[in-house]
Amino acid sequence: YERHDQLLARVEQALAASAPESRREAIQQLATDDNATDLVKLLVTTALLQLRNRYSDLFTEGAYLPVPVDGEQSDQLIAFIRHYQDQAALVVVSRFWAASLSAANLNATGSNELAPNTAEQ
Repeated sequence: YERHDQLLARVEQALAASAPESRREAIQQLATDDNATDLVKLLVTTALLQLRNRYSDLFTEGAYLPVPVDGEQSDQLIAFIRHYQDQAALVVVSRFWAASLSAANLNATGSNELAPNTAEQ
């Protein structure tokens, strides 16, 4: 639990940055860390939970509308809309993203570090 709490503290600190550029830099640092997979999972989960808390009626009372996904890799995405009164959220989630991220970012040495300039793309 201590490791989880340490990682979560880093994620919360990154999300708390008020300036968008500072937040982006903090998130990029998380994505290139030795614990990147765990940090990114915590980042996404924490950000979505914060969003769900901020717009609780939207996510608890809102209508669920599935969104069809077409294309070559449509099986890799799940999409839906939540709609409640004057609020709406389009949610698009990539399935198996961690494996895709790892495979796409292998550098020439075969390590699992992010390839140079990946965060800028």
